[in-house]
Amino acid sequence: MSRQLELDKITERSERINSQQERLKLDMTDWEDIDDVRADLNIKMNVWSGLEKWGMKAETWMDSQARQLNADDIERQIKIYNKAAFKGTRALPGNMAAVKLKTQIDAMKKMHPCIVAITNPNLMERHWEQLEEVTGVDIKSKVDSFSSKAGAAAALV
Repeated sequence: MSRQLELDKITERSERINSQQERLKLDMTDWEDIDDVRADLNIKMNVWSGLEKWGMKAETWMDSQARQLNADDIERQIKIYNKAAFKGTRALPGNMAAVKLKTQIDAMKKMHPCIVAITNPNLMERHWEQLEEVTGVDIKSKVDSFSSKAGAAAALV
């Protein structure tokens, strides 16, 4: 049985007990610990779920050709998962899953400006030529041949 289901059963039981206490005109038990456990569990579930989902998204991006990526979608996903990582690292100091999620997101944040640049639909052939002239590297052909896994930044070196 999952931890969430166990917690749901405990919550139901506490509500039944409170209902009986109310009918018997007894002082109602405060189930503050259950609320604390639920909050803690929700944070941990969000971190672990975020880590799993982020990993799948990042793997898909890394297996794609660099110029085929959707920079806007990646930026949205960074924002979404960064919230879960932030909440996790703040509420669970030293939690390795939260730290790992934050580290993975930070790595993608560093790559994002390169992704934005190479996926810009307004980048014309003349722009690629100017970049090649300045850098002395045939950037366009390198970017076209590299998957994200190889790294857009590495293609520029």
